[in-house]
Amino acid sequence: MNFDKKNHKKIKDYAKTALDLSSPDSNYYHQSLDTYAKALWHVGDFEESYKFYNESLKNLINSKIDNKDKYIMVNKLKSAMLYSNIDFDKSISMIEDALNIIRNSHFKDEYKDEIEKAEKFLKDNK
Repeated sequence: MNFDKKNHKKIKDYAKTALDLSSPDSNYYHQSLDTYAKALWHVGDFEESYKFYNESLKNLINSKIDNKDKYIMVNKLKSAMLYSNIDFDKSISMIEDALNIIRNSHFKDEYKDEIEKAEKFLKDNK
C-alpha cells in the first residue's frame, strides 16, 4: 500500500498522537510502540522506526502478558527486515537468526506470511 508523500506528515502526526494517548503503564503499551514504528517505517523514517521497534521490544520483555515469546520473535523479525534499509549487510544475519527462531517455534503456523516474506527477501538478496 503506497500513500502520496504529501500524506506522510499526516501519517506520522496521527500515529504519534495515538502513541501519546496510550498509557505507558499498560501491559500492551508495546503494541502502541510497534504501531508507531510501523508508521515510521511506512513513511521511510527507518532509523527512527528501528528505535521504536527496540523500545517496543524492551517494553514487551518487561511486560506481564501471556505468550510474550511469540511477540518477541515477530518483533525481532520485523525489526531485522526494517534494518535492511539501514545496514543491508548486517540485516541479513539478523533476518536469518530471527527467521530460524520463528521456524523452530510452535507459533510458526501463526506467522506464515511473515516467514514467507522474510524467506523471499533472503532468496532475492543472496
